[in-house]
Amino acid sequence: MYLVLSLSGIGSGPCFFSGIFCLDLTGSLYLIGPFKTGCCGVAHWKLPIPTNAQFLSFYMQAIVLRPPGPNSIKSNAVCMTVQ
Repeated sequence: MYLVLSLSGIGSGPCFFSGIFCLDLTGSLYLIGPFKTGCCGVAHWKLPIPTNAQFLSFYMQAIVLRPPGPNSIKSNAVCMTVQ
Protein backbone atom coordinates (compact mmCIF):
# COMPACT_ATOMS: atom_id res chain seq x y z
CA MET A 1 0.00 0.00 0.00
CA TYR A 2 1.24 3.48 -0.85
CA LEU A 3 0.04 6.94 0.15
CA VAL A 4 -0.15 9.65 -2.48
CA LEU A 5 0.17 13.22 -1.15
CA SER A 6 -0.79 16.46 -2.86
CA LEU A 7 -0.71 20.07 -1.71
CA SER A 8 -2.97 21.18 -4.60
CA GLY A 9 -6.32 19.49 -4.18
CA ILE A 10 -8.82 16.81 -5.06
CA GLY A 11 -9.95 16.37 -8.66
CA SER A 12 -9.21 14.44 -11.82
CA GLY A 13 -5.63 13.29 -11.45
CA PRO A 14 -3.24 11.26 -13.59
CA CYS A 15 -4.23 7.86 -15.00
CA PHE A 16 -2.16 4.70 -15.30
CA PHE A 17 -2.44 1.33 -17.04
CA SER A 18 -3.80 2.86 -20.27
CA GLY A 19 -6.36 4.95 -18.41
CA ILE A 20 -7.85 2.10 -16.37
CA PHE A 21 -6.70 3.42 -12.97
CA CYS A 22 -6.93 7.16 -12.20
CA LEU A 23 -6.00 9.06 -9.07
CA ASP A 24 -8.27 11.70 -7.54
CA LEU A 25 -5.51 14.18 -6.61
CA THR A 26 -4.22 17.11 -8.64
CA GLY A 27 -0.95 19.00 -8.91
CA SER A 28 2.46 17.66 -7.95
CA LEU A 29 2.08 14.26 -6.34
CA TYR A 30 4.36 12.59 -3.82
CA LEU A 31 4.41 8.82 -3.44
CA ILE A 32 5.08 7.65 0.12
CA GLY A 33 5.67 4.03 1.05
CA PRO A 34 5.35 1.14 0.63
CA PHE A 35 3.54 0.34 3.88
CA LYS A 36 2.60 -3.01 5.31
CA THR A 37 -1.00 -3.18 6.43
CA GLY A 38 -2.68 -5.40 8.97
CA CYS A 39 -5.57 -7.75 8.22
CA CYS A 40 -8.01 -4.81 8.37
CA GLY A 41 -5.99 -2.71 5.92
CA VAL A 42 -4.64 -0.32 8.57
CA ALA A 43 -1.14 1.13 8.22
CA HIS A 44 0.66 3.42 10.65
CA TRP A 45 2.91 6.28 9.64
CA LYS A 46 4.50 9.11 11.60
CA LEU A 47 5.09 12.41 9.87
CA PRO A 48 7.07 15.16 11.57
CA ILE A 49 5.23 18.45 10.99
CA PRO A 50 7.12 21.74 11.26
CA THR A 51 5.61 24.33 13.59
CA ASN A 52 5.16 26.84 10.74
CA ALA A 53 2.85 24.40 8.90
CA GLN A 54 -0.17 25.27 11.07
CA PHE A 55 -3.40 25.50 9.04
CA LEU A 56 -1.70 23.97 5.96
CA SER A 57 -4.13 21.78 4.00
CA PHE A 58 -2.94 18.65 2.27
CA TYR A 59 -4.67 15.86 0.41
CA MET A 60 -4.04 12.12 0.52
CA GLN A 61 -5.18 8.93 -1.14
CA ALA A 62 -4.16 5.33 -0.42
CA ILE A 63 -3.48 3.05 -3.37
CA VAL A 64 -2.61 -0.58 -3.97
CA LEU A 65 -1.18 -1.13 -7.44
CA ARG A 66 -1.71 -4.54 -9.00
CA PRO A 67 -0.48 -4.58 -12.61
CA PRO A 68 -1.83 -4.69 -15.25
CA GLY A 69 -4.30 -2.32 -13.58
CA PRO A 70 -7.89 -3.53 -13.33
CA ASN A 71 -7.25 -5.13 -9.92
CA SER A 72 -5.62 -2.00 -8.46
CA ILE A 73 -7.59 -0.30 -5.70
CA LYS A 74 -7.72 3.18 -4.18
CA SER A 75 -9.31 4.88 -1.22
CA ASN A 76 -11.37 8.03 -1.36
CA ALA A 77 -9.20 11.14 -1.52
CA VAL A 78 -9.29 13.10 1.73
CA CYS A 79 -8.38 16.63 2.79
CA MET A 80 -6.61 17.24 6.10
CA THR A 81 -5.57 20.46 7.78
CA VAL A 82 -2.67 20.75 10.23
CA GLN A 83 -3.93 22.25 13.49
